[in-house]
Amino acid sequence: MLNEQQVINKWNEACNYCWTKADLQKIVLGTGMISVYHGCPEDFADSLVNGGFREYSIYGLAKFVCTKYGLPWTLYYKYANRVHQKETFQRMSTAPILIAFRWASNFKYGEVLSELNSTARVLRYILDHRDNSISISEQQDRLYNQAIEIGRRPENQHASTDTFPDLLDMPDRYSREISTGAIVQIKVKVETIYKQAWHDAVMTLNAMKENSNNEYLSLLGYNDSYIDIHIGNEDMLSRRVIIRGIPYRCTDYIRELMKQHKVDEKGRIIL
Repeated sequence: MLNEQQVINKWNEACNYCWTKADLQKIVLGTGMISVYHGCPEDFADSLVNGGFREYSIYGLAKFVCTKYGLPWTLYYKYANRVHQKETFQRMSTAPILIAFRWASNFKYGEVLSELNSTARVLRYILDHRDNSISISEQQDRLYNQAIEIGRRPENQHASTDTFPDLLDMPDRYSREISTGAIVQIKVKVETIYKQAWHDAVMTLNAMKENSNNEYLSLLGYNDSYIDIHIGNEDMLSRRVIIRGIPYRCTDYIRELMKQHKVDEKGRIIL
């Protein structure tokens, strides 16, 4: 079960770093400096700060995961849908802080590795507990349905479909030393993100002008709307970990709490 006070404290801490009206104005003008944010497992945060972003391909990472679980490549390739995209990530995903918070909370090992690892866990479990009377696909469906039933229990109310290997206690060969998320703050020149962020910044400033009595609502909506701003190591003027200890899978809980309690102009939950 998630600790409500811990979840609120971390969310409120993140809200203090939301982009302001002045930040959006800088983006529209394309000048000055600004901070963008990257959410990740806490285990990865310090290595990112110290060593920077390391380019990787989904295909190469999938091969590594497949070997780690001792799976036949043809089997893994068939069921790991993400592998078929064969993407290469040369730049790092960043966003306003509240989106980074979502990333830090939702992905055990980052978005790509979490998905590849989940598939490998399920396939390894099926091979180790093989029911030869049904196909692997049918066995996978049965396990998935079992997980859905377990996920409906009150104590698992914040579980989601991609956590079903955890719900069924399947062995995890990527077990984490620290099971919380962290957020890295990266300072960049505004011109670095200008093309990626300009349109939404203009739209938000216009909305704030039209709703001048409650312009903070438009600003809060912008900070909490999905955007993926890609930057390279050469763009980073500085980077540091600003928040640690973000509970895993707490984003949906935050949404519920925001409906139940008052929220201030920065999005912080007031008890």
